[in-house]
Formats: sequence, C-alpha cells, structure tokens
Amino acid sequence: MLGSMSRAACTLGLVISAAVISACGGNAGGAAETLLPLPPLVIAPAITTEPASVAVTAGQPASFSVVASGTNPQYQWKRGDTDISGATSATYALSPPAVIGDDGAQFSVRVSNTAGAVTSRTVTLQVAPLIVPVSIVTQPLDVTVRAGQDATISVVLEGSGPFTWKWFNGSVDLQAGIADTFVKTPSYTFKPALLTDNGALMSLRVTDPSGTVTTRQALVTVLP
Repeated sequence: MLGSMSRAACTLGLVISAAVISACGGNAGGAAETLLPLPPLVIAPAITTEPASVAVTAGQPASFSVVASGTNPQYQWKRGDTDISGATSATYALSPPAVIGDDGAQFSVRVSNTAGAVTSRTVTLQVAPLIVPVSIVTQPLDVTVRAGQDATISVVLEGSGPFTWKWFNGSVDLQAGIADTFVKTPSYTFKPALLTDNGALMSLRVTDPSGTVTTRQALVTVLP
C-alpha cells in the first residue's frame, strides 16, 4: 500500500514540475531561452545655457554658443528663419568676421535627437563701425603763382570721421570746414592770389572723435 502511494506521489510531482517548466518558457530538454536586451534609453534634449547676444566692432570675429543636455544632441543654427549651412555644433562663429551689414542680425539654434527637439531663444549681433583715427595722408605743398592766378592748397585726410577742420594762415583762422564721414581732400583757394598773399603760411587743423591733428605749413609765393 505504501509502495503504491509513493509511486503515485512521484508521478504527481513529475507532472507538476513539467507544468511549471512549461509555464516559465522551459522545454522538455531543460534548455533556457535567451532574453533580448532592452533598447537604450534616449533622453530628450534640453538647453541648460542659452546663447547670448554679442556686440563687436566691424572686422572682429563673432561667435555664439549653447549648452544642452540629452542623449547625443544634434545642433542646427539659424540666421533669422534660415538654416546656416555647416553650423551644426554647439558653437557657431561667423566667417568671415562681422561686417556692418551684419548689425542687427538674429540667431538661434535648434537642438534635437530621436526623443525630441528644442529651440533656443533668439539673440542679436550688434556690429559697431571700426573707428580709424584721423591721419594726414598727403601734407599741403608749397605753391607759387603769379598775382591774379588762383593758388590752391590741398590736403588728403583718412579716418572714420566725422571730421571738422579749420584753415590757418600762420595763427589766423581763415575758414571752418564741414563735417564729413569719408576720406576727404579739403582745400583752400586764394581766388585769385594777390601780392598781399605772398608769404602766407597755410596749415590745416583737423578734428575727429579720436583727437586733433595739424598739417605742416605750406608757403604761398605770389610773383608780380
């Protein structure tokens, strides 16, 4: 009787064990199934440091940068609404350097990956004119004329301007010039030169935002 019960119990145990193995994905041979790896977690991008507006002088380099978090972020900088070709890193530098025509240009960057995208705030580039101090390129030359002829004294100036100038005969103020932002060639003309102008010592004093320069004195000789 006990032998019969033991055999029955063993048979029941084998049946239960087989059922458990089957439910857990096992097989009669006892081989275990291989579990597939989970796909990597992709974190959506986020901007941690926004780009900042930049102010430079014409001819200087200008660049913008952004700091972003997330999995393998991809960058695309824009000028206004247009993608900038090749501007696909966290920093964008203008090439060539900034010019006056870039003043007021607006930039932003789009950061993206397979989990999403985010766009930075829009920033502005300010470009100030390059300030070139006034200089005298060509000094006034001595001039000799006959009485009754015109005698002209000229100077070539260079700089960013605006310029103002005054002509002097010795220490006597003769004429004030107008302001101008371009390279100029101010001149003074004795129209006509008289014998009383003989021996005049003509010079030009030029002022711009950077300071004042004065030319040499040019001698005016008036012959009878």
